[in-house]
Amino acid sequence: MGPSSFQDDEVSLLRFLTDLQQTAHGPVPHPGDLVWWMYQSPLFKPETSIQLIRNNQQDIQAVVFSDPPEWASLTVHPDLQNPTAAIEAAEDHARQHGRQELTLRTGSGQPDFEELLLKRGYVPSPHKSALMEFVPLPQVPAPVLPEGYCLSNMQGLQDLPARVKVHQEVWNSRRFTLQALKNIQSHPLYDAGLDQVVVAPDGSLAAYALIWMESVHGTATFEPVGVHPLHQRKGLGKAVMLSGLRALQDRSATRITVSTRESNTPAVQLYESLGFKTTGHFLNYGRRFTD
Repeated sequence: MGPSSFQDDEVSLLRFLTDLQQTAHGPVPHPGDLVWWMYQSPLFKPETSIQLIRNNQQDIQAVVFSDPPEWASLTVHPDLQNPTAAIEAAEDHARQHGRQELTLRTGSGQPDFEELLLKRGYVPSPHKSALMEFVPLPQVPAPVLPEGYCLSNMQGLQDLPARVKVHQEVWNSRRFTLQALKNIQSHPLYDAGLDQVVVAPDGSLAAYALIWMESVHGTATFEPVGVHPLHQRKGLGKAVMLSGLRALQDRSATRITVSTRESNTPAVQLYESLGFKTTGHFLNYGRRFTD
């Protein structure tokens, strides 16, 4: 068993993550997370930043997502007895790019894997992200918006530059471009009806929530969610997420998650107010290379 390049294996990779939504022992990325990570920047090159670990039958057993090279998300199949190859693939990728240290991100609930990281010299970081799961309600409450604001989605709104701009303003980043949005919208997992937005009185976009739902098991995740800095503290984040939850309820979603840094208290409190509960964590382990 050894690492292989990404090549044309995106379908198999998404199927691997889809199946793990039911079989993993702890938090794992949703297929929508991977699509967002891959397509949010047109400069991302999956053939160099994604490595697959396969068994002798060529089934995927682990995924290493490295972007930037000094950071890697490791997702391993629960039946994988020795995930050393996945760790080494991430380390080799970091070294090849001249990095002297590496941070590995993995889900909690894998004591053997965490012990292996410690034996290899990794140190747990106090910084971790909470995976929060929505506790189903008989009926999701209707969103309430300030006067002049309204809810929509990208089925009914064709202003792509406005959709790009609100994301850029929320995250103070120009990495997400019009071409990136078009790439995302062309992906089979993208659903314009689940790309929820809040329209401000002046016609600009004030908030958004991009939701991903896979059709095999019906699991869904919010990634990402944001409110424009000029429109914060108006309840727009809660409103756009309630709208998304109602849309997912209409689609009979079986499991709905969102993740955020545990230190992001406002986001955690928002999600808790909507009925999300923390069910696990994405942990970070770091080490410096001595060779």
